[in-house]
Amino acid sequence: MNANKTVIESGTSLLLGKVFNEDARWREPLTEFPDGSYALFRDNDDYCEIVSDPVASRTIWYYRDEKVFIASTSQRALVMFIGNFDFEEKVIPWMLSSGTLGPGLSWDKRIRAVPVDSSVTLNKVDWTFSTRSNSVFFKAANRSNEQHKKLLEESLKATFRAVNLDYSHWVLPLSGGYDSRGILCLLSESTDIRRLRTITWGLESSRTMKENDAYVAEELANSLRVNHKYYHTD
Repeated sequence: MNANKTVIESGTSLLLGKVFNEDARWREPLTEFPDGSYALFRDNDDYCEIVSDPVASRTIWYYRDEKVFIASTSQRALVMFIGNFDFEEKVIPWMLSSGTLGPGLSWDKRIRAVPVDSSVTLNKVDWTFSTRSNSVFFKAANRSNEQHKKLLEESLKATFRAVNLDYSHWVLPLSGGYDSRGILCLLSESTDIRRLRTITWGLESSRTMKENDAYVAEELANSLRVNHKYYHTD
């Protein structure tokens, strides 16, 4: 469950997600990309820019022609605005083999995705489009596995210390994986999580099976003294 503040409007600009520095000029086209997790639509009299975060955590799809420029996190919404559907058959083998659309593909041949850590900008004056991307550089570091592990732990802890959320508006699903449990543990080390709520779901009998995800999730929540609710799917 997301808090209402993950949808922020400013004039005709819209932020879906969260930026770490809310004072940044996130709403102004052609400025630097903010640090955070988001789908960003920023607009003024001269430009309309759609921006993805460093991992494109919320895919932004867009369609453009000589008359319209439409962007959304929903392909279906774009098709509804366009008024017709041009099926992309190339997605079939990808969907059957991996359950994904495939790189660079969408359900409709005319719809495109904003690349990772990039933006697509419309110049309203002359109706031209441009794309800009932040370059990613990978450089091997001469560190031992223990040094890498320590650096990763320090980076994660620093990130979670920077989190400033009203937990009364958030719910953390403790699913069957280390990621969600790790998030809860890191939050507990960095912030006051007493108002945070956690949930899990599954068969009612799973709660008493010691190696089951449902049992582990409830035990973890109890040990960290956070409110936990289990939803039966029987």
